Amino acid sequence: MHDLASLKDSSLGNIDIVNHKGDVLKQFKQVQVVPLKTILEKAALDFVKFKELFGYYFVCKATDGYTVVYSWNELFNGNAGKNIYLITAHDGVGLEAMDERPILLVMGNATSGRISLKGTAVIEVMNAVQ
Repeated sequence: MHDLASLKDSSLGNIDIVNHKGDVLKQFKQVQVVPLKTILEKAALDFVKFKELFGYYFVCKATDGYTVVYSWNELFNGNAGKNIYLITAHDGVGLEAMDERPILLVMGNATSGRISLKGTAVIEVMNAVQ
């Protein structure tokens, strides 16, 4: 949490979390975020050849056991990496005081509720090749 709070965040403005039916589950105002990609760039990945990075994947787990997995290629070579964030503040509330903190937010999809991760507890860096 301390490291996340020390990263430079940016504003997304106001956002809606929408379920698969198009119903608004939650509304956030004045959302501040740090891109997931920015956080993962700080991970010391063990590789000699650039191609070895393609074996890495990231397992994001919530306190309730919900899990989302992203490949290195997905985040660093695809559009997904431009649209996945950790919320650092919303509605005038900072990271330390937020409920279900931190929230992993996926933008750019028609629905955001099913793929957002409340109460992100850990992000594991895994390598399929090792």
